[in-house]
Amino acid sequence: ARRANRPVEVGYSTFLDLVDVNGKGHTPGKNPALKLTNVVLSKDRINFRIETDAEKHAKAILDKKLVQSNDVSIRPITPYGERTIYARVPAASQTLMEALRENGVPFRAVSTKGQTAVGNVVRISIIVVYMLFLRRLYKTMGGGGG
Repeated sequence: ARRANRPVEVGYSTFLDLVDVNGKGHTPGKNPALKLTNVVLSKDRINFRIETDAEKHAKAILDKKLVQSNDVSIRPITPYGERTIYARVPAASQTLMEALRENGVPFRAVSTKGQTAVGNVVRISIIVVYMLFLRRLYKTMGGGGG
């Protein structure tokens, strides 16, 4: 149950694509009527949820052609359910991000998990070396040769 509630990461370009279609209704063959809710911005991350825009979805299902073909634009939004979704904000210029989007190139921010692990190993190593140095210093000062 705990794993089912963990946030799902999407690329930053995917988040921007969702912003573009937010509240605008369905697009046959492309997207259902959706809206972004609970959007929370931090320095390097954006948390949000995707919900069906009920009013605009009701209009979409009136189109019999879409219903008969089971078009993506009339399907309920289920890939992420009630889970929180997030996108990391990349450290890139706005111009570069716009160029990537205009040309249909998906992009996302670099994961910081590996950087954090390396940083922790370095910190622990420094502490251990420092403690070994102090131990040796105290032994020398105490006269206990060894």
